[in-house]
Amino acid sequence: MGSLFPPTRFLFGPGPTQIEPRVYEAMAKPIVGYLDPFFFEVNEEVRTGLQQVFGTKNEFTLAISGTGSAGMEAAVSNFVDPGARLLVFSAGYFAERIAEMGRRHGADLIRCEKPWGEVFTEAEAREAIEREKPQIVAFVHAETSTGALQAPLAITKPAHDAGALVIADCVTSLGALPIRLDDSGIDMAFSCTQKGLSCPPGLAPFSIGPRAEERLKARKTANSVWYLDLKMLSEYYGAQRRYHHTAPVSNFYALREGLAAILEEGVERRFERHAQMHAEFVRRVEAMGLRMHVAEPAHRLPNLNTVRVPEGVDDALVRRTLLAEHGIEIGGGFGPLAGKIFRIGLMGPLATPDGLDLFFGAFEGALAAAGAPAARM
Repeated sequence: MGSLFPPTRFLFGPGPTQIEPRVYEAMAKPIVGYLDPFFFEVNEEVRTGLQQVFGTKNEFTLAISGTGSAGMEAAVSNFVDPGARLLVFSAGYFAERIAEMGRRHGADLIRCEKPWGEVFTEAEAREAIEREKPQIVAFVHAETSTGALQAPLAITKPAHDAGALVIADCVTSLGALPIRLDDSGIDMAFSCTQKGLSCPPGLAPFSIGPRAEERLKARKTANSVWYLDLKMLSEYYGAQRRYHHTAPVSNFYALREGLAAILEEGVERRFERHAQMHAEFVRRVEAMGLRMHVAEPAHRLPNLNTVRVPEGVDDALVRRTLLAEHGIEIGGGFGPLAGKIFRIGLMGPLATPDGLDLFFGAFEGALAAAGAPAARM
């Protein structure tokens, strides 16, 4: 077995996304033990950095060992007891994943559904919540499968009026657009590291607010998923430093460095950069005669753009051409959107004017090779 030489890629897909060089350098640093004082120094820097990008003062903020799906299951398994009434607002693939996890954990599951790519109004959420009377409500803030952005207050306000706690999937939003947990009413939020934070996959940022923390402390039965028991994890990462599992130290180094890069740029400036690049992306897409899947601009994710595939064009051929000839990766649709959309990420190091030029210089040619009409740029 010889040395490893991965190909050079430009990751314009929904994730993983391009990683800052300094993050790679951090991962090459010598590791320490999972109970070493230096590790807990790094963990504390991670915690305070996550508070800033989440927009929260929540003390219970940490990075769970595992991908974003581990964060999702941590939220469900710690707050949805067997028989608990769980209402999921579903308009995409990842809301359905929350629902499936709830079903497996024995929830009394109800779905409130809309077509993939749409969002819920406060009136729609209130009607469903008042009708179903859930104990827990869940929604996806940034739906990776559709490119749609759900306004949190449309869900959290009626949920809190009814006494329910709210889980939010922030996997695609964290680090690229505002979440503002303390203002949005979200009680439990989870995310990942390989999208808006521009780090490798492997950790799940997680934060819970005071109402959820009170509920967690009052829980009488142990979480059936030992690995994701938040009470035990808080004893490991907190003052007790009670061993729970072997934390992936190099991933913590990476996340610490990725957060440092964000804070040096400035959190709000980073959000504004992604918004500006999204606006320019949409302008150039529409100049080519293409359409965005999410019709309402205010409901579009700034860092994950979903573009309708032109009629008669094989989306898989376009994606293969981009990868083979330019080293550019983008995503396709799945579920009801299979073959109908391109999912194009503009995150971190590639959310720049040079990144846009690189992408569009290749995208137009790939579309033309697949038989799309000539671009009108």
